[in-house]
Amino acid sequence: MQHKNPYYVLRVLRDISSKELAQKLEVTHSTISGIEHGRFEPGKRLLRDYAKELGVKADFIRTHYPEEDEDFVNYFYRVAKDLMDK
Repeated sequence: MQHKNPYYVLRVLRDISSKELAQKLEVTHSTISGIEHGRFEPGKRLLRDYAKELGVKADFIRTHYPEEDEDFVNYFYRVAKDLMDK
């Protein structure tokens, strides 16, 4: 399943499973799934820890949501490019 949000894309780009990330962040797999499916946004602490674990700043996540009509592939590559350029 493709999730058009930075949490999912960054995790995939970093080659970390959702289960592994949940363990590292000391949250449930359901929490990671909920964030990646857009059911809820993480709080400040979890956002900070999520970003740190994925090697970016929280602002990177906040500013890398897809454009209104952007398809998943273009979105994925835009985030990847921005990640490499940072």
